This record gives sequence, C-alpha cells and structure tokens, in this order.
Amino acid sequence: MTAPINNPVSPTLDVLFQRTLARQPHALALIDPGNKLRVTGQLPRRLTYAEADRAISALASHFIEAGLPANAVVAIQLPNTIEFVLTVLAAQRVGLVVAILPLLWRQAELTAALNRTAARAIVTTSKIDGVIYSDLAMNAAAEAFSIRHVCGFGSDLPEGMAPLDDIMTRDGGARRAIVHDGRKAAIISFDVTADGFRPVPRPHYSLVAAGLAISMESGFPPGATVMSAFAPMSFAGLASSLAVWLLKGFIDEIPREYEEAALVDGYTRLQAFVKVVLPQAITGIAATAIFCLIFAWNEYAFALLLTSGDAQTMPPFIPFIIGEGGQDWPAVAAATTLFVLPILIFTVVLRKHLLRGITFGAVRK
Repeated sequence: MTAPINNPVSPTLDVLFQRTLARQPHALALIDPGNKLRVTGQLPRRLTYAEADRAISALASHFIEAGLPANAVVAIQLPNTIEFVLTVLAAQRVGLVVAILPLLWRQAELTAALNRTAARAIVTTSKIDGVIYSDLAMNAAAEAFSIRHVCGFGSDLPEGMAPLDDIMTRDGGARRAIVHDGRKAAIISFDVTADGFRPVPRPHYSLVAAGLAISMESGFPPGATVMSAFAPMSFAGLASSLAVWLLKGFIDEIPREYEEAALVDGYTRLQAFVKVVLPQAITGIAATAIFCLIFAWNEYAFALLLTSGDAQTMPPFIPFIIGEGGQDWPAVAAATTLFVLPILIFTVVLRKHLLRGITFGAVRK
C-alpha cells in the first residue's frame, strides 16, 4: 500500500479509484469477459470496488517488497481482463510508471521496448489464445539488462517467474509515501516513426482529459455497465476503457432527478439539457477543457510527424531552435514564454471551475 500525499490540483488514476471506493465500496466494479477461460485458461471473475482495492493493495505491496523504486518503469503485456486494471492501478499506487506492450509484439519487439524504457520489471500472463506469453517475457527479459523481476498470472508459469494470482490473495502490508500528482507520467505508450517505435510518456491528466471527454460525450446513465472492446495497449485503448471507468463517478454525481423534474414541468428533452443538466455539468466541462487544452498544447509526437519547417507548433519548434548550431537563449526564452502564456491565462480564468471539477464526485451527498 501507500501513504498518499494528495495533490489538490491534479488527481491521479488511483485517487479517482479511491474516491469511488469511498462512495460505493460494495458496488460491482469489474467483470471479466465471458470468453476468458478459452483465451487465457483462467476463470472469469467479478470484483466489487472493495475486493479490487484489496487486490490492488496486495500487488502494490509486492512491488515495494520486490525493491522497485518510485518512478521505475514496469512493462505490462496483458489482455483486456481484470488483471490488467488491477496491475496498472497497483503500479501507480506505489509511484511506478506503466509501459503498455501490444499483444502482437514478440521477443524482438519486447526486448527493444524493455531496453528503450529501462523497465525494471515485466508483468504478463501464462498464455493467450494458445501463445505462451510467459516464455516470450522470460526470453525478452534475459536480453534486457535493466529487468530485475518477471511476474505472471495464470498456471504453468516457467521457473523464476513470480506468480501474481497467489500474491493478490494476501494482505497488503508494505507502505510507501508518495505524492499523487497528475502531472507525472502514468503510462508509456509507443508511437511508430520512420526510425521505429518511440516510447511516449503520458501523464495522468492526459488520460483524465480523454476519459472525461468520452464520458461526457456518451452521457452514461448512473450505474451503467461499460463494456470495453478495446485492447488496452494504447493511449486510445486506455482512455476508452480504464479512464472512462474511473470517471463514471464524475458523471454519476449529476442527479437524474433534475432532468426528470424538468420534463414533468413541460420542458422538452433539449430544453432540459440546456437549462438544467448543462449548468450542473459546467464545472466538469471547464475541467475537461483545461485538461484537453494542456494535452493538445503539449503534444510532441504527432506535431513532429505531421508538421513541417514552414508551419510547426511550439513543442517541436523550440528543440529546433536549440539544435541549430549555436543556442540562441533569448529566442528560446521568448518562445517558451509565448508557449506557456495561453495555458496560464486560460487556467487562471477557469481556476474556480477547475478546482471544483477535479473534486467533483469526491464527497457523498
């Protein structure tokens, strides 16, 4: 477990999970896909928030006892099952960064990814659709100098691989004091470039912003079950599954009775949305707007690939200035100031909505 030092400005994914846990510990949180037994050889499971929290704490304690320091990278190659969510949240609960590895990658790609991210551990499963992923992880780890621990779910794991199914049933005892700061890297995804794939760190607020946008656009009713059909091996996959699930509490905070009362009073559904629901959601929209703007404003990989020297955004333009022979530091300072100023002004204007939007759903009414 951890002794969290919460940051009031930027929540992490684990902070969002714990807020929902405090409100509804016995509500159903996670359901495995029905074909899990055929795909992985493991029985499907259903967990409440309290049960998921115990499993997360147990895995988090194992990471601490294994000697993984804060901000170390843990590589994960898991299917779209409960174990993936539990492992990601456990790693982030103790301040680790998760590198998500696509399921189609084999030994060569895994070895390259482990070396480029300097991962200290890798978590996988015994098999997926007949492919022995535990052997792939062991072979890749043998060629990656930084790897110190190899862990796996399922049965028939090779010798030297720590079995996590047994660990999840234990009580989490080890603790670590960390600062929950949404500006820190939460995951590492991979972009494909002309020189091969490139690891891209993604902060917590990027996932929060993407998840909020999808949640608010979809309009999930309170208590809805969300089925994730995405393989959670990319930023889009995580934003469409894990982040949306964690942010359901945000949307559930708007009472449905407000809209129903407006309809009884003679409002049309559109009028009820504009005059009743939208004002209630304005704090969330403001928070989402700020997070989305920060995420888009800081985007480097796509801006580098899709722009040219004639028209570039600031993130690739500033390194371009530095790399041209000498360093024109006044120009770099001016460009950096212009880069930060719009975000600063936008955040100051909406700061009240931002603080309310981030704490939305944290208190039971």
